[in-house]
Amino acid sequence: MLPRPTLRACGRAVTYWDGQNPIIEFMTGYTGLVPSAGYHGLYYSLDGSPAAFQNTSRPLARGKDGFYWRGEGDDWGKTTRLDDHWFTFEAYF
Repeated sequence: MLPRPTLRACGRAVTYWDGQNPIIEFMTGYTGLVPSAGYHGLYYSLDGSPAAFQNTSRPLARGKDGFYWRGEGDDWGKTTRLDDHWFTFEAYF
C-alpha cells in the first residue's frame, strides 16, 4: 500500500493512506531520532474504524484506554477514539 502524496497544512504533514479502511493522517509531532523515535497526531477514518500507524495491516488489540498494535522488536503504537470518525495516534520505533 503506497500513500498518496503528503500535503502540508498549517505547517503539518497530511497524508492519505489507502487500504480496506482509508484514513487521512495529520502528523502533529515527533520525538527522538531513528532508531528511537516516536510520532503522534490524529487521523480521520472514513468508515469510523480504528487503524494502526499509517494504516498498516497490524492487528489491533482493545485496551483499557484505546487500541494497541505491536510490530517487530520494540515497535508499538496506540490509537484512541475521539468521536465517530476521529482518532489520536502514537507510534514508537
